[in-house]
Amino acid sequence: MMRIAFMIYFINALELASTQIKCGMPAYPVRESDDNLNRIIGGWEARPHSLPWQLYVLLGYKAGVAACGGTIIQLKPGNSTNLALTAAHCLVDQSTLRQLKPENVTVIAGAHNIAILSERTHKIYSVKSIAIHQNFKNSGVHDIALIILQSPILFSTRTQPICLPDGDEIPKRKCWVAGWGYTSITGDSYPILLMTSTPNIFYGNETHFAENFRKYIFLAGSENGGAYRGDSGGPLFCKMNNVYVQYGIVSVRSRSHPPGSISVYTRLSTSSEERQIDLASTTVGQLAQPFVNSNRNVYMDCYFTSYSTVQHLFEHDLTAIGTVFVHRRDVLACLRKAARRNSYSTLAVYEQNRKVTMINYVPRKNSNNVLLLTSCHAKLTVDNQQGDIRPNIMNGYNLGKRGVDSKDARI
Repeated sequence: MMRIAFMIYFINALELASTQIKCGMPAYPVRESDDNLNRIIGGWEARPHSLPWQLYVLLGYKAGVAACGGTIIQLKPGNSTNLALTAAHCLVDQSTLRQLKPENVTVIAGAHNIAILSERTHKIYSVKSIAIHQNFKNSGVHDIALIILQSPILFSTRTQPICLPDGDEIPKRKCWVAGWGYTSITGDSYPILLMTSTPNIFYGNETHFAENFRKYIFLAGSENGGAYRGDSGGPLFCKMNNVYVQYGIVSVRSRSHPPGSISVYTRLSTSSEERQIDLASTTVGQLAQPFVNSNRNVYMDCYFTSYSTVQHLFEHDLTAIGTVFVHRRDVLACLRKAARRNSYSTLAVYEQNRKVTMINYVPRKNSNNVLLLTSCHAKLTVDNQQGDIRPNIMNGYNLGKRGVDSKDARI
């Protein structure tokens, strides 16, 4: 009997692995309202694993251990990710005002009752690196950070990414916040995942925030309850066309309202391309920080490459090479299409004002063209040894990336 059960589990796992997981579409229905309020403050227990993007982030501060929330996000196709989104202030030790080291942060996915360590759905992840927004000043603005995990989170019915917004408008209804934070002002954190609706989303009259910061923050909650201590870093998410989309990150308490009611949220509702550039630039900048002014070269794949990132690195004496998505708006029109181009043909454009070169290479007739953006100063030579004429700079990229694109596949 046990063998049959294992085979069923194995077959289900294979089916899941072969199916592209879609963001914001949980396998278990979300309990969007409840008359029996347990309080997050003012909320109810989430249906187990109905919020599969929710993360519990353990933090080792100098003064002791604390916790924040977070979310699973995905920036490239596939059935796994090593990226988690949270609040920047969670990753700063307030007693020293220093960023936590990766070894002081642990991420738990697939949890419902965080107090039951033996809960078999718990998956514990070590952290490889932390990327705090470069403009975060511990003031509630730009309160966003990426956590890069040592090993990827494999998607399942209990661990899935949440969608990120494509536009600027934040819905004014059908939105919620969730977390394991305090359930009362004088109480303690709650081990079971709770959620509550946020009927009011507005920009208020927060005098401690300048007017131009409003594109980065918003207020949400109600006088009856909302996010509180321990919920920081968790998501404010809304239902759009039966898909759940994260529009905000729990940041700080609003000074104009009672604790546990209205909170300040970091806004995620910028265009998807601008958001990806912002997150990617922050990540690359943080990872490259130890090598500033070292005259080294940075290799990136298309999920992190942008003009702004390459130029930022160049200003700090770091050259860069990276593949680029063809559909990006800042790619020149002449480099977008491979139609009517010969196999193994190369088109290169040097943009003097940006000090960068973009190279378009067609590996085979009617195949996807490969775009490469670089700030390296090198002659555009080709490799004739294997019968093709692939640019040597692309061979150099393959070598730097340990063989990525060795089959001329678009990355």
